[in-house]
Amino acid sequence: MSNISEPMAYVCSGTNCAETFTDTVLDNVTHNDELILFFETIRERTQFELYTYTLLFVIGIFSNTYVLIHFVRDRNLSPSSYLIKHLTIADLMVIFVTITIEIVWRLSVSWPTGVVGCKLAQVRKNLIQLFVNFSLS
Repeated sequence: MSNISEPMAYVCSGTNCAETFTDTVLDNVTHNDELILFFETIRERTQFELYTYTLLFVIGIFSNTYVLIHFVRDRNLSPSSYLIKHLTIADLMVIFVTITIEIVWRLSVSWPTGVVGCKLAQVRKNLIQLFVNFSLS
């Protein structure tokens, strides 16, 4: 099939000029409609993920900060309170590093810090998750 951007002489080189031109236009419109539908689907999914991550970020910050302030004020901590305190600190690390990276990734079309920044962000995200897993054991 010829492209719609080609000159009319190329498109109309034959006896069925109108059919070729109409078929080309219809093929491009169908393809563009499919692309628009594809990008709208991705945008809707990305918006849902962005709203979910933002909600998790806000709820996580307030709830974990409240628990951490409670444990800082209370000097008589039981062994289970130490575990809860460390889990709260681990949650805050995940929220500030992992969820923040995910929100920035969902907001931008391309990663704003380039390839090196992208790789470093992924390494930092993985190290935080590894640290959290080790703090649980």
